[in-house]
Amino acid sequence: MRNKIPPQPPQPERVGEVQGHPWLQLKHYYVFDVNFFHFLIAPFSFLFYISRMATRSIIAIQDGDKHDAVYCHWDGYPSGVGATLEESYKDRNKIKELISRGDMSSLGPTIETCAFYTEKKERVSFPLQELKAFAKNCWAEYLYVFTSEDKWMRYNIR
Repeated sequence: MRNKIPPQPPQPERVGEVQGHPWLQLKHYYVFDVNFFHFLIAPFSFLFYISRMATRSIIAIQDGDKHDAVYCHWDGYPSGVGATLEESYKDRNKIKELISRGDMSSLGPTIETCAFYTEKKERVSFPLQELKAFAKNCWAEYLYVFTSEDKWMRYNIR
């Protein structure tokens, strides 16, 4: 009798990947029960939410009694959007151009590096008190206003 190649054992079925923080992007396989892995990962589930949270902000320019404004989703804290506005957006015309592009995902040091939402070019115009209420309704934590004195003012909303 010739040597036969023994049959190969069945390969484990790939169930999926855990999404979230890069440290937790584990590939797991169907070995016991899919719920088994839930107990391994559940204590770290808060990391999935932390890694996807955003610090929202509103960026506005004062024009008389009105303030033209746009929404910015990421990095709205003072050392993020606040620092970028202070360093890179000092010219009124540049700020007007930024706001004319509409709401954005993130603010970059130049208008070309900003991540704008392309499908809509939304912006709003309110008096300051209404703009603060609008920012609160957008879950924004900060409101940045370029005043008529050509200075940035920051308002903590939350």
